[in-house]
Amino acid sequence: MLNGQTFEKLNALKLSGMAEALKEQLGHAGMSDLSFEERIAMLVDAEHLYRENRRMKRLLKNAKLKLAASLEDIDYRSPRGLDRSVIRGLGTCGWIRKHQNGVIVNSCVRDYSRRILCRHGYATRSSSLMLSPSMKVSPSSTRGMSL
Repeated sequence: MLNGQTFEKLNALKLSGMAEALKEQLGHAGMSDLSFEERIAMLVDAEHLYRENRRMKRLLKNAKLKLAASLEDIDYRSPRGLDRSVIRGLGTCGWIRKHQNGVIVNSCVRDYSRRILCRHGYATRSSSLMLSPSMKVSPSSTRGMSL
């Protein structure tokens, strides 16, 4: 009876990850050997991981990616002129922390970039920009744009 009420309260407080972890702890006999602090730390870690996973799923869903792209899947052997160090640099999202802008004109590259941003916890959105061949894109003309 007491456990049922505890699970109801945890769910009412929107601590679903902690409720699931507590159910798992109650199901394992070896958990009684751990101290209270160790068990509560495990519950807090489980809730944190649960929330991070939910956030990542939401960011990826809202990014509306067309491809299941990731940096690990890039084939550098084909003659496209890709530089590993540049791609790795983009993958760290340092350019976002430096408040630099980017314009991506290839939809495949856009999906890679948006997935990277989601992995680092950034929300993304896409907007269309029509450029004629005679237009020049300068850093000042892209200020405020996002991927």
